[in-house]
Amino acid sequence: MRSQYVIIEVPFFIFLRLNNFNDAIGRDKGFEISFKVEFKEAIDHTKLKNKSFVGSLKEIDKNIWLVKSQNNKDIREDIFRFAVDNKYNVLSLSQTEASLEDVFRKLTKE
Repeated sequence: MRSQYVIIEVPFFIFLRLNNFNDAIGRDKGFEISFKVEFKEAIDHTKLKNKSFVGSLKEIDKNIWLVKSQNNKDIREDIFRFAVDNKYNVLSLSQTEASLEDVFRKLTKE
């Protein structure tokens, strides 16, 4: 019996993590960069929301916030500066990742 192969062409960027994806392609395709921040204590969220680097802010759990970048850039340094200036303790800070499904939906809408 003869083997048959099927070649499936998949764009390379699908395999990239979001931080590389945003740097390479995501900004051009309109993907937003978001960060999940956990503070040790309750924060005055109005101070953070009014910062120029924040596009939107949403509390997802107690003291855990989803911060979307205003200009689609890496704002980790800005978030840490905000925390230090306001004497808040950051327990964790991570960039959120788009799922393969999110990427597919976004790219096939165009």
